[in-house]
Order: sequence, then C-alpha cells, then structure tokens
Amino acid sequence: MLTNPFGFFAYTGFTTFFVELFIIQFLFMRKFERRSLFWLRLSLSVAVAACFYFIPPLSIGPISCVFFIVLAYVVGVAALCFKANIFNCIFYGLTAWAVQHLAWSFYLIACMLFSMNLAVSIVVYLAIYAVTYTAMFFIFSYGRTDCVIHRERMMAGVISFLALFVTTILYDFSVAEVGYSVWSSLYAAILSLIILFVQFGLLTRDSLIRRGEQLERDKVMLESLLYRQNQQQLLAGETVEIINRKCHDLKHQLALFRHSQGGENAEYLREIEKAVMVYGDIAKTGNNALDITLTEKCLLCNERGIKFTYIVDGESLNIIKPTDVSALFGNILDNAIESVAGEADERKIIRLHVSVVRGYLRIHCENYCSHEVEFADGLPVPDAEKDLYHGFGTKSIRYIAEKYDGNVVMECKDEMFHVNIIIPINN
Repeated sequence: MLTNPFGFFAYTGFTTFFVELFIIQFLFMRKFERRSLFWLRLSLSVAVAACFYFIPPLSIGPISCVFFIVLAYVVGVAALCFKANIFNCIFYGLTAWAVQHLAWSFYLIACMLFSMNLAVSIVVYLAIYAVTYTAMFFIFSYGRTDCVIHRERMMAGVISFLALFVTTILYDFSVAEVGYSVWSSLYAAILSLIILFVQFGLLTRDSLIRRGEQLERDKVMLESLLYRQNQQQLLAGETVEIINRKCHDLKHQLALFRHSQGGENAEYLREIEKAVMVYGDIAKTGNNALDITLTEKCLLCNERGIKFTYIVDGESLNIIKPTDVSALFGNILDNAIESVAGEADERKIIRLHVSVVRGYLRIHCENYCSHEVEFADGLPVPDAEKDLYHGFGTKSIRYIAEKYDGNVVMECKDEMFHVNIIIPINN
C-alpha cells in the first residue's frame, strides 16, 4: 500500500523543496568565490525561504508553478552569495533540480514498494536523499577542478532546461492521468541521470576546449619567448666573441707594458691581468651554442659570487638545434642562478653535467635550495604569479625536451633542487 509521499509536506510546505535544492546547489557551487558578508547573506536568504510554507499550491492544470518559483529563488540566492554570473547560477540550479528529482523518484519507488507509516517514511526519505546527494556529489563534482560554464557554451544550460522542463511536464501529466507508479518514477529517475550526464559531459567538453585553447596560447607564448632568447643569444655570442678578441689583445698589450715598466707597478698590472683573464676564458665544450651560453652564465656567476662547475660532452648535444641548446641551458641555468641567489655564500653552488648514458643524452643540473618549492603538473609553481612571463622558463625546458622525445623530472629534496633530462640520441 502506498503511503502518501507528501504527508510530511503538511508540516513544512514548499520549504522542504527549497531545502532540497539549496543543499545540493551550494555543494556543487562550493568552489566559486564567495561575496562579502557571505554568511549574513546566506542566513537572511534561508530565513526568507521559510515564507514558502505559506504559498498555496498554484497550478496550471496538472503543472505546479510553485516548484518553478522556488527554483528561481534558489538561483537568486546563489547569485546573491557567490561571485558567479547568472548563467552559472542557472546551470547549477538546474543541476540541483535534476539531482532532487532523482532522489524524489527513488523515494516514491520506495513508498510504492513498501508499506510505511509517516515516521518510517520520513526516515526513508532522509536516507535516500542523503545517499543520492552524496553519490551525485562524488560522481559529478568532488574531483572536478573547473566548475565555471562560460557564456559561449550556453548550449549546456539550454539543453538542461528543456530536458528538465519536458520531463517535469510529462511526469505531471502522467501522474494526473494514471497516478503514481513504479515505472513512471523509474522513468523520471533515468531521465534525471541522463540530464546530469549531458550537463557535466558538456561541462567537461567545455573544460577540454578551454584547456586546449590555453595550451595553444602557451605554445605561442613559448615560441615567442624562445625566438627572443635565440635573438638575444646571437647577440650574446657576438658580444662574447668581441670581448674575447679584445681581452686577447689587451693581455698582450699588458705584457708589453709590464716589460717596458720593469718592476714598477708589477702588482697593479697583475691585478689588471687577472681581471682581464676572467673575460678571456671562453668555454670550449665542442658545441658552439652551449659555449656561448656557458661563457655568459660563468661571467654572471662570477659577478654574483656563485661557484659554477660543469662537466659537459658538448658534441653529444649536436642532436639538438643550436637555438634550442641556447634556450634549454639558458633557462636551466637562469633558474638555478635565481634559486641560489638567496643562499648563504658557501651554498651558492651550481653543478651541471651532460653525458651520454646507454644511448640517451643525460642532462643533470643541481643547486642548493633551502626554501620550500611547490610543484604543479611536475613543474615548480612560480612565486610571482602577476608576472606574465614568470614560470615560462620551466615550461620551455619541458617544451624543448619533449620536442626531441625527451622527458624532464624536476624535484627538490634534501635542500637540493635537481633537474634531470633524458633525450634519446637516435633521433
């Protein structure tokens, strides 16, 4: 025998429907930024919702209009409490309606299959809603990082609204004609599930599209930055070569001057020659692009009191384009120099090792790093998030490595930051 499923509505009216929608909508919208005085806005909205108890059951034929009024109010409350545009509030209001309709259908099926008094039906009602809401929350919302629907993807909201509206109308007409049945309630439950999968399938598609657009923008940005770095590297190469020639000539001139002066000013001349030697020692690894980069970074490290040592098989890098070599090692060493800048003098150490191991090019760079480093997607999270270009250094390292079918692993352990790159040399 079917217990009247609306029995407890005599005590709560349509306020119960508001609570059912309110709970699940706010669970799904929990990641949206809250407006100021959030709890005050929420408390006042819930208090006003108590007035739904006094609303008479307004209907047009078998269709109850009060449910649409309550839904509109829940959407308005979400817009009042969260910094979300009205389209997102409507989307999640419809989501709440679909979940509520699913739970209500399950409750009706239980009422028709089992004989229950009012007290038992309330317990069953609470249990079914708790289980259904929890399951839908974990299936569709818990692990989702992107919860925003953008205006250009309005099709998801349109489809959801039309499907829910048609489902409700058909269900109301079915109940008016033949009364409640297990099959009509099961039909309503299945449609509610389909609507949820359609909604969040479109949300996932929307997220993937925007992710692809973001990746494309990142790629364009990286290529632009790499081009700029290559142009700077060409200029740096010319500058280093000019400095090297001038220093070579200057060393000979100093030697002649020292001999002409005899013993006078010998100590002073040795200091000048020592300073000149710093600029005269250009790196010679067997790879011209790397030589220019290492020479430039050695000068920078010498200026900042950083001990930079390297053991490099430069010829093994010939599988990589010179422009990519410059960008790859320039970014690796720039990040290392920036990292050790805040360390104590005895910890300002950078080590670079490039070799071939079992058919793979292995690049390893390490430096001291006493501060905690946060990682996301395998890359360090930049501190200066407001800087448009900050953080693209590590992205370009990965971009270049993957360009040659390689792999990058960055980690920070035991106060040492490690960069390991493996690239197959049979490319």
